[in-house]
Amino acid sequence: TLFPYTTLFRSRDILADSCLKWGQGKKRYDLIVGFPPMGLKVPTPNSLGIEWKSRTISMSDFFISKGADSLNPDGQLIAIAPLSFLNSDGPTGALRRKLIDEGRINTIIQLPAGLLYGSGLPVCVVIINDESQKCDAVCLIDASEFSKKDRRLNILQVDELLQAIDDSNDNCVNVVSTHIIAKNDYKLLPSLYLSKGSDTVINIPDGFKVVSLKDIVTVVRGSKCE
Repeated sequence: TLFPYTTLFRSRDILADSCLKWGQGKKRYDLIVGFPPMGLKVPTPNSLGIEWKSRTISMSDFFISKGADSLNPDGQLIAIAPLSFLNSDGPTGALRRKLIDEGRINTIIQLPAGLLYGSGLPVCVVIINDESQKCDAVCLIDASEFSKKDRRLNILQVDELLQAIDDSNDNCVNVVSTHIIAKNDYKLLPSLYLSKGSDTVINIPDGFKVVSLKDIVTVVRGSKCE
């Protein structure tokens, strides 16, 4: 069963919205695909057992949370979401943490800017599994450089991107364990986990190890430090 997400607009009035009118009863779906309108706020739903600390959330968060809660076993949700879904806090952060802790996020694809007609808003593809397909790692793909200019639009270079994925090019593809993602404050920006082809080789002496700068440094802003 495919969940058909459609929204019809007349001026500023929503005529029909299959997202807010989420099926009849507790329907389950094999595949849910959607590109919910960004910037629209809706009442917080009762889904995924999340204790939302806000009366409203974005339509993207609504769609992802309701969709993830409405999948059949082996079902999948594919959503186009704003790039902020990958690293923002608040309700989005709570949703992202819940999905990562439950092993629900399968793949993240950061898309190039300028793909959307009339908008420079950066977006990503979020692929979520049903809870029966628990993932202990997330495939992170940075496709932000795979575009070409065609008049006023950027066009995704699909063949080149697929080839890079097939080649497991570590400049744009990495499979990262959910344990590492959790240690990195549940951030899902692919660039945080990818090699960008640095030519610098660091030789680590015996008895030493590499650690993150944030683990040994405290930054204090706006006040004096003893």
